[in-house]
Amino acid sequence: MNILISLDFTLYEIVKKNWPKAFIQEVNSFDGVFRSIFNLKYELLILDVDMPGNEKLAIFISKAVFFCKVAVFSSKNNIAAINRMMVAGAHVFLPSKLSSKEITNILNELQNS
Repeated sequence: MNILISLDFTLYEIVKKNWPKAFIQEVNSFDGVFRSIFNLKYELLILDVDMPGNEKLAIFISKAVFFCKVAVFSSKNNIAAINRMMVAGAHVFLPSKLSSKEITNILNELQNS
């Protein structure tokens, strides 16, 4: 499995622990997402709605959901941005208050849906 994740140490560690055979690409901006997405087919994108350059993230998500699963989180608890991404079609929102077990369960369910 190939996973692209916005730079978030906690989520990265959870994903790495639970999917040890997965290729995990970390990016720290929307430009990084955009550059990486054409290099490899990703099954899962885990994106921070607050990452730099996120102005076009909702448009990107509205297209990406046809090709892979998309989970979003907000490093700043930005409710307006979260709502925009969910309306754009993101499959799931990962609140920061979730335990690693809850995040793992949600991502497993997402992958199996």
